[in-house]
Order: sequence, then structure tokens, then C-alpha cells
Amino acid sequence: MKLNKNIKKRKRINYVNCPSYRSLFFAIYLHDKGEKVVVVTLNNNVKRFCKKVGIDYIFLPKPINKSLNFLNLLFRFRRRVNDILNKINIQKSDRFYLLDNCFTLEGFYFVKKFSEKGEVLFSCLYDHVLPFKGGFSINWFMRVILKFIVKYVSDIKLIFRDVNSKPVLGINKDFLDTYGIHEVDIDYGKIKAKVVNKSSLKLEMHDNLFIDQGLLSLNILNKESVLNLYKNLFSMKIDLAIKEHPNFKTESNLYIEKVFYQDYVPVELIFGNIKKNIISIYSSSLISASEFKNIKAISLLELVEWKNKIYKQKTKQKLVKVAKNKIIFVKSFDELKRILSK
Repeated sequence: MKLNKNIKKRKRINYVNCPSYRSLFFAIYLHDKGEKVVVVTLNNNVKRFCKKVGIDYIFLPKPINKSLNFLNLLFRFRRRVNDILNKINIQKSDRFYLLDNCFTLEGFYFVKKFSEKGEVLFSCLYDHVLPFKGGFSINWFMRVILKFIVKYVSDIKLIFRDVNSKPVLGINKDFLDTYGIHEVDIDYGKIKAKVVNKSSLKLEMHDNLFIDQGLLSLNILNKESVLNLYKNLFSMKIDLAIKEHPNFKTESNLYIEKVFYQDYVPVELIFGNIKKNIISIYSSSLISASEFKNIKAISLLELVEWKNKIYKQKTKQKLVKVAKNKIIFVKSFDELKRILSK
């Protein structure tokens, strides 16, 4: 745990649960407003970013993993959270923001303990995840066992939510009512836009940025078509920097002698350091990039082979709709070269 010494006997502290970058933008938003913020996370990349920009944070161990030692991990996690909450001076006016309804077992347990002294606010910043209604499977059976173990160790009652037709531990209204949690309406789009536009993160300036989603590690695109895209893009004689995905790395010797931004920095906060073009295959960050007046947002999704045509169509439709048709979808490498050469 890393906390500044001057947060004792002070105005309200806002604790923000940040398992990922999406909720981190809300924490940055509060921080930029001059409010006291402490990020609660088990994400090492979120921790690294907080250290870089001077935001206080509490770094938690993962409550479970895929090893057979997960029961011991749960007990260790419970002790760690209890120790942290005993050490920090929670006041009635302090707030804990829970910003997801699944994927954050650590957040759910933190809420249970924090609600005994402070106020807990909930808003789901992610796509609405419905309760799981699937039938019996080995995966479902193992998750049921895990749910009972979590209930035994942490004394929190969870449900299953449906994520890509798979059961994932989450919460419902009963959980909110049990711990007196108040639901609040947070306009994530507006908050993210304010953070990006206000960002003063000064990095090395470049003409072009390629946002690499680490797609070679996923089963979405044909590997050879992606390698061919890299070969064509990286052979162009342009000023091009690369922002890798913090978790999914691209293993390719095509990256030799390329310029990289720090992978733990949210890519949207890099945009102010780019002069001309922001490029990716289908990253949702292109939507934010399309809001910049002097920068082109370019999607390369038509230049690679998709394993699922329907997924490609839905992805493109979403980018077109949300970005209000301001993203350029290039149809050939010649077209891409013409745009990037300007």
C-alpha cells in the first residue's frame, strides 16, 4: 500500500476500484477536479500509471487464480484487505466507488468491509452484463463450486453473469441493498472526453501512432494476414510510434528498432503527443481519436482476414455509429500509404 502521509484528518477521500483502465479514467477525472483520490487495484499496469502521475493507490493481491492453491489465496487476500482497512482512517464522509457488476471479486469484498464505516456508490461503466441463464457444463459446475468457496471465505453472496455465454461471478441489486450501496449515474463518455482533452501528459512527439491490440494472441483474425499488415505498415518510411496492449503482446521480429510508448499509459492520454494519424485495426480508442480535429483516426480492419465475418460487421458498425462516421476505413495498402505520406 502506498499512501501519502497527509491524508489523515482531512476532507473526504474518494476510493475508486480500478481493475482496469475504464474505471481509472473516473479516478483521474476526480483527481483533476482537485478531489482526494485513492485508487484500489490489483492491476499492475494501473499501479504503474498511478506512480507515474502521482495518484495514491492501494495495491491488492489477486484473490484467486487458475492454480489449485486458490483457497489459500482467498484467505490471504481476506487478511490483506482486513489489514489495509484497519490501517486507513475511513471516515463517514469517505466514498468507495464500485464501477462494475462482475470481474472484480476484490472490489466486492472491499465494499463489504468499507460499507461498515464509509459510503459506497455504484455505477456500471461497462456494457450491461445480464445474469447467466445457460445450462449445465463442466465450466459452470466448477464456477458453482468456486462461488460456494467464495461465500464461505468472504461471506459475500454473488450471482453468475453472462460474459460471452460463460458464467462469471458478479453482483445484483440484492448485493447493493445488503450493504446500503447507492446507485449513481456516471456519464463515462463525457468524463473520459474531459480527461483526454485536459491531459497534460507530455511525451515524445510523433507524426503517427499505431495502437497494437496484440491480436496475434487472440482467435479473432488470421495470423498471416496480420503479419502481412505489419510488414506493409512498418516498411513505410514514416514517423511511426507504437503503443502495445499492456497485457496482450505481439511476438514479432517486425518490431525491431521501432519506437514504443510505455504500455501502461492509457492510450487516449498519448493522443496529445501525436501530430497526424492514429491507426489501429479495430481498437475502440479510435472513437476517442476521431474527436480530435487535427488528427485522422484510421481503421485497418478491411486489410486483414477475419475468422468471424459477423463479428467484423458488428465491430465496424459500432465504430461507425459511435464515432459518427469520422473514422477512415482504408480499403488497400496503397490508400493507406497515400494518407500516411501526406
